[in-house]
Amino acid sequence: MEENELKETTAAAAADNGERPSPSKTEAAEAVKKTKAEKTYSTAFRLMTGIVVLLFVVFVGSRFLERAALKNTEFYRTVLDTSAAAVPEKQMPEQESDAVPVVNINTASAVELTKLPGIGEKRAADIVAYRNEYGRFTEPEDLLKISGIGPALLEKIRPYITLEVDP
Repeated sequence: MEENELKETTAAAAADNGERPSPSKTEAAEAVKKTKAEKTYSTAFRLMTGIVVLLFVVFVGSRFLERAALKNTEFYRTVLDTSAAAVPEKQMPEQESDAVPVVNINTASAVELTKLPGIGEKRAADIVAYRNEYGRFTEPEDLLKISGIGPALLEKIRPYITLEVDP
């Protein structure tokens, strides 16, 4: 018992002087083990906390992105539906043929001839002048004899011209 009393007296004296009592080797080893265990626990705790936070962020982020994608899809459907209704389709040549009347080039006036695509006032007047000077057109290719009418323009107006004699 004297040893324990001696240790307590030494520890009390050291505490009075502001000194730290010197621990025994066993106490020192236990303190080191305790410190290592606390560090390991602290590191593991931080790691687990980080994983939980990461999983939460991924979960919430994925839900957010899923909803955003859904809203985006609905938005584009709405835009496409309204834009399809608002913007008329590009007219095809068949639709244009309904807008351009068929013109008899042997009886049409210059004003009627200007309704043909690519035929302006000057060319219409030239067609009428040629017809008055040389007579009726017998085939569409006769229009190639008129200045300013080439094969490309003839093919462009061919669906809209006729040579029939009006009754």
